[in-house]
Amino acid sequence: MLGLKSDLIRLIPRLERLFVPLVSDLLDEMGLTRNVFDHEIRPIFPNVKVAGVAFTATTKEYRRFRKEGMAEWLKVMIEMLDSSRPGDFFVVGTDDAVQGASWGELMSNAARARGARGVVTDGAVRDVPRILSMPRPFPVFARAYNPADSKGRLKYVKYGIPVTCGGVKVKPGDIIFGDIDGVVCIPKADAPTIVKHGEERIRKENSFRRAIKRGLSVSESFAKYKVF
Repeated sequence: MLGLKSDLIRLIPRLERLFVPLVSDLLDEMGLTRNVFDHEIRPIFPNVKVAGVAFTATTKEYRRFRKEGMAEWLKVMIEMLDSSRPGDFFVVGTDDAVQGASWGELMSNAARARGARGVVTDGAVRDVPRILSMPRPFPVFARAYNPADSKGRLKYVKYGIPVTCGGVKVKPGDIIFGDIDGVVCIPKADAPTIVKHGEERIRKENSFRRAIKRGLSVSESFAKYKVF
């Protein structure tokens, strides 16, 4: 398992030289048409391109505000953060619960200290100005902003298990890739192929751009490079 994760982490710099819409196209071509997170999940700052290995977690929503002891409420959340490793990308499935923030600034600093690459949640985030004021803003993708604490509203219940987040089924060890266009999940078994084909597609697209700048018609350029 450690060897497999190391192999996946080595793919990250190559993947981050691509871009999310291109990877989305390649996933479509492989028949993986449900691997793009819901379009409402957006980065909190636009100048972002980040990939990492999925570290999954789920939360439980309370229908009504519930008074709860701090230690018990934090137990799984703290275990989750302490269990993460360099290269991880947190994936927090909340079943679209946004009545309280499932992520915030202290969690971002804790995750960054553990070597995490980013987080995507189909819930809400808070402390956005504080996250943005970190020396390097921690990459956060979320459905909404909400200043309300998750305490009493939802709690972390499990981690390291398959989850559904933003309509995408994610398994621990899959690759998460996000930029301003959105977020995709690459199944770990398909990651090497996606990266290889992505690099080939980039070369063809660059050749296409150069061709049309030289005056070649769009139809001639497409016929030659088969990209558009």
